[in-house]
Amino acid sequence: MRRLFCSAGLVVALGFGVSAWADDKKDSDNKPKDYKKEFQDYTVVNNLRGKLVKVDKGQSLELEVAVNAKTNKKIDFPTLDNMEVLWVNPPVELDDKGKPKKVKPQDRKKPVTGPGGIKGYPADPSDLKNGQIIQVILMQKKAKPGSKDKADNKPSVGAVYIIAEPKS
Repeated sequence: MRRLFCSAGLVVALGFGVSAWADDKKDSDNKPKDYKKEFQDYTVVNNLRGKLVKVDKGQSLELEVAVNAKTNKKIDFPTLDNMEVLWVNPPVELDDKGKPKKVKPQDRKKPVTGPGGIKGYPADPSDLKNGQIIQVILMQKKAKPGSKDKADNKPSVGAVYIIAEPKS
């Protein structure tokens, strides 16, 4: 009888231990990216806001920026290999009828602080569409002490924040 209770107690204890270990593993998978570590070799040079004209997957972005009240200028920027894309506001999910879904407070995603210190919600590069209003964070590699070569160190897009969808 004593062995039975000890064995049952051991099985219960192992069950709690395994479930606690699984919960810890689940939490570590959901941790947001650490942008400070990912972009530690880069310096934020500038940020620009404009209309996305063209996306060349993984190569470059063309942005239309207002120069003054009457003129706009299209500028082509190269992108970093590890460019991040974030939404400024959480994307709206639609139900079957095309109406926005109501999201419960506990189901809402928390914003993360991305490159450039701006809070946003993680997105996918495939979310970028022509006509969107975006903000780009321009970065360049930090110069190594004693290095005089600045020709290769041109600013590139390190992060894109989607501000608004194109008007239909």
